[in-house]
Amino acid sequence: MINDKDFEKYLKYKAKYIKLKTTQMEQRKINKVIAYAKSLVGVPYRWHRESDSIQPDDKFWAGIGPAITREEIDQSDKCIVCTGLINLMRRFLGLSIPGLDGQLNDIEGDKFPGTTGIWFAYLDRAGRLEPIDVNRKYPKGTLVIRDFSDVETDQGHVAVVIDESGDNILDQRIIHSYATVDYTESKNKKNAGKTGTMKFKSSYYFASEAGYYTHVCLPENWLLKD
Repeated sequence: MINDKDFEKYLKYKAKYIKLKTTQMEQRKINKVIAYAKSLVGVPYRWHRESDSIQPDDKFWAGIGPAITREEIDQSDKCIVCTGLINLMRRFLGLSIPGLDGQLNDIEGDKFPGTTGIWFAYLDRAGRLEPIDVNRKYPKGTLVIRDFSDVETDQGHVAVVIDESGDNILDQRIIHSYATVDYTESKNKKNAGKTGTMKFKSSYYFASEAGYYTHVCLPENWLLKD
C-alpha cells in the first residue's frame, strides 16, 4: 500500500508531466500558426484609407470562420495589412477577432474590428500588454505592437516574433505585413508593400533611433486564448 509521502511525490510528478505535455502542445500550436503566417510571405500590402470600410474577407480579414489560404488570396487578388496578418493567425487557431463581440463598442470596435487601435485596447484592457524591453529575448509567437495614432501619419503597427536567435529581441526575426511606400506616395500605386520577415531591429529603428514599437504581448496571451 502506497504511503502518504510516496503518494505526494506521485502527485507532484503527475502535475509536472501534465504541465510539460501542455507546454509541448502549446508550442506545437504556436509553431503551426507561424508556419501558416510564413506561407503568406509575399502577399501584397495596401494602405488603409479613411474612406475604406473594414472587410471580413480582404485587407484586415476581420471576420469569423477559418483562415483563408495563400492560394485563395492570390487567386482573388487581395492583400493583407499589418493586423490582417494577426487576424488571419487568430482565425487559423479558431480564435475571435477583437471588436466583433461588441465588447469595445465604446471606442467603435464594431466599426473598426481587428484594427491596430482596437487590438491595442483589447489587450490593454485585459492586462496582457507590457512595455517592450529591447534587452530581453522573447518567446516565439510574441506580438509586438504600437497603438494607432491617425490614418495618414501613424496607423500603428504589429509584428510577430518567429524565432529565438540572438541575445535579445533586436536580433530575433519577425514576420509582418508592412509598407515600403509611404501613405501619400502610395495613392497612385496598387501595392505599397508586402508580407515578409526581417530582423526586429530593422523594423524597430526604421523611423528613428528612439525605436517604434512600445509594447509586447506574450504568445500565451493572444495566440492561445481569446
